[in-house]
Amino acid sequence: MTGYTRSGDGLHVAGVGEDLLRIAGRLNIPIARLEELNPGIGRRDPLDAGQVVTIPSGHCYRGTIVAVSSRTASPGLVIVDVCSGDVRPVEQGECAWSSVPALSSDGEYVAYQGASGRVQVIPSQGGRCLTIGRAPSGYVRPIWSPSGQFLAWDDDGMTEVMSATGEQVARIEGTGPTWLGNGEAILTVRGREVVKCDPTGSSCDVIDSWLRPGDQVWAVHGATHGSMYASVASVEGQLVLTVHDWFTGESSTVPVGENVWPWSVRWSPDCTMIAAESGSQTASGNQVTITFFEVDRSGPGLRPIDEVSLVSDPRYAGLSWNNTSTAVTVAARTGGTGAYAVYVLEPLGAVHRLTGRGDHVLPDWGPSR
Repeated sequence: MTGYTRSGDGLHVAGVGEDLLRIAGRLNIPIARLEELNPGIGRRDPLDAGQVVTIPSGHCYRGTIVAVSSRTASPGLVIVDVCSGDVRPVEQGECAWSSVPALSSDGEYVAYQGASGRVQVIPSQGGRCLTIGRAPSGYVRPIWSPSGQFLAWDDDGMTEVMSATGEQVARIEGTGPTWLGNGEAILTVRGREVVKCDPTGSSCDVIDSWLRPGDQVWAVHGATHGSMYASVASVEGQLVLTVHDWFTGESSTVPVGENVWPWSVRWSPDCTMIAAESGSQTASGNQVTITFFEVDRSGPGLRPIDEVSLVSDPRYAGLSWNNTSTAVTVAARTGGTGAYAVYVLEPLGAVHRLTGRGDHVLPDWGPSR
């Protein structure tokens, strides 16, 4: 299945004498939404009879999505209102296509790696950037603590923990940091071990380890349910996704394909599902498959329930849940222009396209503003 065939929406066949303005009036669609989804067509440009026009599909989702976009000439941050489809710039010229933006839990701030390599924090309504930390040697993805008090990211084999106001809190041994529960603990990977630390790094404990030769843990992902986390590891030559309860010691494992990106795993906020991405090369280009897993927290248990494939590149697709755990956002190619657009994808449901003008990649979904 592909997301482009799941939605069953988004198309209007123009009649004689129609233009976007007339279609908007007839279908009760804001004209700005039609112009967004049909770049290059003016609102009064005459359409040919039978010409296909993209129209927005109805959905009930809310919140804001931040993404990296080319609509401001150079790569910059934009905010997409999920309900109205309005797109507005937040920052211009200080980020790169590899800058992974992250919204704070309250939606007030965006953290991302700036063009200089250092992490920047900017109000989501726009304003002055705060530059924090030093420049790591490679690409980083800053992650907010649930309270919005701290930020953490990889830094040359260590985990940098900073306050949102720019003070260094700790440098913790280990990579791939993730917040556990309400943010009172942070998990990192140290070779074959998963280590749980308090945010200051003053107390750390190994909570899981892979001891067989050749085994390796590649990524770990904390859940908002206090004692739950997921890991992606190579075990006896096979890549597996495992849900753990570190408090009870119980776990559940499912094998995943070798093309799964270990760093893409995302818990739904209510901890009932996990989404993960895998990448592959097809005749039409790069393809991303999003797999949804149902999680039984009482077991714990884990089973795949849905799979959707989109024409995209795993490096730029992004993956983020909405606050109600009912949909995710990803970036994928549009059928017409080949540009990257922001999509809302429902597990076992439809796909809704939100943007059309320019490229939009690495979306992160936050609350309404």
